[in-house]
Amino acid sequence: MLPNAWQRVQRLLVTCPSPVADAMALGLTLRSLHQALPAAVVVLLASPSRSQIVSLLPGVDQVLVHSAVDRFGSDAAQAQDLITTIKAAQFGGAIVFTGPAQSPYPLAYACYLAGIPLRLGQSLEFGGGVLSDWVKPGPDPCLDHNLYLLEAAGLAIAKASEQAPPRGS
Repeated sequence: MLPNAWQRVQRLLVTCPSPVADAMALGLTLRSLHQALPAAVVVLLASPSRSQIVSLLPGVDQVLVHSAVDRFGSDAAQAQDLITTIKAAQFGGAIVFTGPAQSPYPLAYACYLAGIPLRLGQSLEFGGGVLSDWVKPGPDPCLDHNLYLLEAAGLAIAKASEQAPPRGS
């Protein structure tokens, strides 16, 4: 489903769900992402309070820390600073991971305004061109929400037993 353009992404911005517990569960998803896009440098966007925890997740090459991550849009100056920061890093793609009840659109919109050409996320609602690749959530709430996003978007997902060791191991 995903176009070949995703295979050419060299720098990939990834956002993680707000709760720290969800961020820890993101480890398997990031390993799968690394296997699906092995040439991409994965940069995880996180708030200062979660930056140390998410930097330990497998598959994360760099962490981009910004205070506007959790409340994008509530402060215009911080929102503009986040957009400027993202734009300066020159990402080729962004994947907006969310929890099942979260919207990808605030951070996807920041990525859109920062000029990131490929933006993937999942939502019940269609958001126009804010996401270049939009996936509806799966029917089974027991499935991992973020792994489902990668699989539904067409990225090859390995089972946990097939996963390669994380980067740096």
